[in-house]
Amino acid sequence: MSDWYRDFANSGFGTTVTKNLGLPRPAVLRRFEPGQPLLPGPAVIGSAGRGGCATR
Repeated sequence: MSDWYRDFANSGFGTTVTKNLGLPRPAVLRRFEPGQPLLPGPAVIGSAGRGGCATR
């Protein structure tokens, strides 16, 4: 699937236009490919606050 705004904003002419208008330049995101890992590295899963700690 193509993202026309991302492609335009990251092109030479589009970079100039979006910069002058103060528009964001979206990053090119990594897309999932079957057989590849979901993340490029480790992930931290947890919560903050009470109840998240197993020590007493």
